[in-house]
Amino acid sequence: GGSKLLVGIGLRLTQGQKGGSAKAAVIASSLMGTVSGSAVANVAATGVFTIPLMKQDGYDKETAGATEAIASTGGQLMPPIMGISAFIMAEFLGVPYLRIALAGLIPALLFYISLFLLIDFRARVEGRRTIRFFSQENSPKKLMYFAHLFIPLFVIVFYIIRGYSPTMAAFYGSIAGIVVSFFRKKTRLNFSKLIQMINSIGQQAASIVIPIASIGIIVGVAIQSNLALKFSSRLLQISGGSLTLSLIFIIIGCIILGMGLPTVAAYILSAVFFVS
Repeated sequence: GGSKLLVGIGLRLTQGQKGGSAKAAVIASSLMGTVSGSAVANVAATGVFTIPLMKQDGYDKETAGATEAIASTGGQLMPPIMGISAFIMAEFLGVPYLRIALAGLIPALLFYISLFLLIDFRARVEGRRTIRFFSQENSPKKLMYFAHLFIPLFVIVFYIIRGYSPTMAAFYGSIAGIVVSFFRKKTRLNFSKLIQMINSIGQQAASIVIPIASIGIIVGVAIQSNLALKFSSRLLQISGGSLTLSLIFIIIGCIILGMGLPTVAAYILSAVFFVS
């Protein structure tokens, strides 16, 4: 029910606007990003609803898929539950996770505002007609029926602000999620749903652990051989000591790494080679 709630909120906020279905996808993915830092999980949760809506609105399947993919990727930037890279960043820098989350708030909002405006401009240029998606799924009564699913998010935010570690905040949020699921019959967790949830958690954990373990070997070799130090020193020489040029080179390097690596791997390699 949580996915339908987020999509329903997006549809209510963009009701009667040109390109409303694509805008609803952006809003739904941004809200999903507050509770999940995984782009794949974001697409799986919201894309099954938003992509058919965009195709119904006249978007071709490539544009619909691309819009959902971009919006879901930005979910890694949305506090309080950001991507795994944010947790690694907090460990690398030795700062509280709350500080990382606050620093990422404005960039995340700018990302989604720019994507929202891009969709609006394209809809106006392409002359898209306004379509209203009236259904029981996005009615105020239906949305309020699932509103209790936001309680775990507030629990996580509360404990993070209180200075608890992300692990403990997530633990209390998980407990709250299980408890509030019993508030409504349709959201109640049974044994089969619980098994599916545990299986999904295991798959997501495996997809994170394996790349990090592989990158750890590369990082170890780079540090032990002084390759990282030599690389960053050469980069500083090429830029002539200019901080602006150095930042431009780092941005280009991060983009190149991001083309072929997951976010976590790209960040770790960037931190080792560019920042050291």
